[in-house]
Amino acid sequence: MTLPSNLPASITVHVAPNPANGLAVSVCFEMSKKNNFNYPVFVGKDGIATIRADEFLRWFDETRFLFLMDYVNPRTNFTGRITARVLNNSDLLRAIEAFETWHGKVRFPADYESNLRAAVRRSQSPDEYHVDVMAE
Repeated sequence: MTLPSNLPASITVHVAPNPANGLAVSVCFEMSKKNNFNYPVFVGKDGIATIRADEFLRWFDETRFLFLMDYVNPRTNFTGRITARVLNNSDLLRAIEAFETWHGKVRFPADYESNLRAAVRRSQSPDEYHVDVMAE
C-alpha cells in the first residue's frame, strides 16, 4: 500500500500507569477540513496497542463512504496530527449505541462489542491515565 508521506504506516498507543487489559482509547486523526477520523483501540495489559495503516484506513474509508457529506479522503487531508484519549463511561455507552446501529453496515474491529461492554463494566476513569501516541 502506498501512503502519503504524512500518513503513518502504523501507530502505537501507550497508556500509563497500570491500565486494565482492554482499556478503551479513542485515537483521533485530524483532517484539514470536515470531520476528524477516530479509531477505537483496546490496549493490552502492558498498556500498548499497535494499529497498522491498512486497519485504520479501512475503518476510515467505510465511515467516509457511509457518511459522504461529513468526511474527506484521509490520504489527502490528514494534517499529521494524532491525539488519543481514554474513553469515559458516557463515551463507551454512545459507542455501544453506534455499534448496535451500524454493525451490519461497517466492519468493526475484532471483539469490538465485547471489549466495549467489558470497559463499561470496569467503569473507566480517564483522569487516572496518561496516553501517548507514536506514529511510525
